Amino acid sequence: MKQKNLTFHLGHVVAMLRQQAGLKQTELATLAGVGTSTVRRLESDGTGNITNHRKICSALGRRVGGLMACVEGLNETAALHEIATREDKRKRA
Repeated sequence: MKQKNLTFHLGHVVAMLRQQAGLKQTELATLAGVGTSTVRRLESDGTGNITNHRKICSALGRRVGGLMACVEGLNETAALHEIATREDKRKRA
């Protein structure tokens, strides 16, 4: 079975922060002054424009740059985990 490549984007981090804050997507959209579909799209595939990303992050008390650093860290961790898993499988073979 081939392992699925794990990649994270800004939307994953936004969704985690929104959930930790106990907010629904509609509530975050209202706080950010954007449409619910904008929040939904960002969370699902990381797309949208930087202006809306800033509004959403600001409503969560964060900056886009800080969250992007978090995304990079998650992706690096996932890549390292994938390498370690391959090495472990190769040693067992």
